[in-house]
Amino acid sequence: MEENTAAEDVQTNQSDTPAESQAQSLVALEKLIINYLNDIERATGQMRKQREMLDNILMNDEAYQEAHKKAKAAAKEKSTVKANLLHHPEAAVIGDKLADMKKDLAEKKKTFSNHLQEYSRLAGTNQFEDDQGQVREIVY
Repeated sequence: MEENTAAEDVQTNQSDTPAESQAQSLVALEKLIINYLNDIERATGQMRKQREMLDNILMNDEAYQEAHKKAKAAAKEKSTVKANLLHHPEAAVIGDKLADMKKDLAEKKKTFSNHLQEYSRLAGTNQFEDDQGQVREIVY
């Protein structure tokens, strides 16, 4: 119910000055943000309690505990085998190449993001059209 009231508050009154309208909108928006923040924190707490209850059920079951131990042992064995394979020269070369590619991609993404921010600022919009004619939204 409070969302409707806050949303109605966001609408401007004809007699308000632009500054008053903006202030009222800001206050209404702050109320919405606080309401959502409280809802999210409440839901997160409830989820945490439910997750703990489920974990307790699982950890108190002998069959689950045994399967969990086997899974941990298998994961450890997998890690050992993987580490040994990664020491082979051909795997090391590919691993190094992959690391370089990841670094280059991260740099390109950062530069791309900077260009998008600058475009958005200059164009006054959060959308652009790519070379395929598809309208893309700039998300911060």
